[in-house]
Amino acid sequence: MAARQELEGRTPPRGELLSDKNIELYVKGCEEITVALDTAVRNIIAAGKKPTILIPSRGAVPIFLIAESILESLDPDNVLVDPQKTSYYPSNIFEYLSNGRIGTAHPGESEVDVILYPFTADVSTEIGRETKLAETLRTSCVRAFLDITLPERSTSLDLKWYFFLMSKMRQYPGLVPETIVGSLKSIPRGKDREFVLIDTVISGRAASNITGAFESLGQPVTAILAVDTSGDRRFRKSLKAAITRNVRWTYMGKESSFVEFPLISEDKGAALLGVAALNFSCFNEPGFFNRVDGQFSPDFLPQSCVWILPPPPHGEVYKRAFHAFLERCLNNGNGQPDWAKSSHAIKSLIVQRGSLTENEIRAMITCKKWTTARETSSHIVSIHLTRQEAEDWVRQFAATLNKRN
Repeated sequence: MAARQELEGRTPPRGELLSDKNIELYVKGCEEITVALDTAVRNIIAAGKKPTILIPSRGAVPIFLIAESILESLDPDNVLVDPQKTSYYPSNIFEYLSNGRIGTAHPGESEVDVILYPFTADVSTEIGRETKLAETLRTSCVRAFLDITLPERSTSLDLKWYFFLMSKMRQYPGLVPETIVGSLKSIPRGKDREFVLIDTVISGRAASNITGAFESLGQPVTAILAVDTSGDRRFRKSLKAAITRNVRWTYMGKESSFVEFPLISEDKGAALLGVAALNFSCFNEPGFFNRVDGQFSPDFLPQSCVWILPPPPHGEVYKRAFHAFLERCLNNGNGQPDWAKSSHAIKSLIVQRGSLTENEIRAMITCKKWTTARETSSHIVSIHLTRQEAEDWVRQFAATLNKRN
């Protein structure tokens, strides 16, 4: 493949993050993702199955949007860009991220589904308990995702907990938590689905966890992975081997699954990723749910991270920055005379903010008390509720389960 040959000589980005050269390499990588995605979808449909594309990480959001736009320009009749044949969930979030280019999901069955669902674990260390915790949380995400897509599965506590956390998010322009939950609940459950994972890779730990969890639950995925070449950390051979064992190779070759290029948007926050992540780290304590309410199993440890859109008063600033970045990638700067100004704004937005103010927290969630709220180095807002507040949330969650019973 010509695109693969072009990739072989790539070097990590140097100097200015958003330089013309770095963006050129990023776009070339997205072009190869486009080819791989089109190949996988065509082959799955030819086999009589329904392609179901999962975007589990913030880093994959701009890559998918750019790839989908490239595909639309090359093949306007492609099933992936036909609004009557492809549905997006949550539809209102895709409408926001694409600046209205991708509309709401149409009623009835589609040929392809694209689903944005957070698998963010916010566990970055590679040692001991943290590694096991990350694996546990991502397995929780896989269970929840399968619950909203497959007919034979009941709604797990993992998915119900995610919906409960969404109920704690505030509503503001662009973000209506009830609409997000309703959109995910509206996904038609189908037994003939084939899952296509589009994700980013640094060390490979997250992708190994996710593909391993899908495989262990009897649903191996087709994987299209954007592998970073820009940082000091490299894709570990042992983890690549594990991913290779975990995934399904029926619909595309191994040479197309791992696409190497500099991920200049990775872990840079909503200005380059479109969405923001909130992680409630206080719920990552083993056995916590069971100690608060005995109806929960001692080993119940769900993922407690949600994605939101940046709230007012800065939400529009992040939105303009994100769309300016996408436009720069897609149009090579043509018709964008203010790119220098936009680039400067983006650089100011990707600076880690540290601790968040009370007003910033209350703009995002309905919460009484917390001990810490800070933005991590990967631009995840980590919120640690007070012990009493965390226990109250678990009791409220338990009460919602009892009402349904």
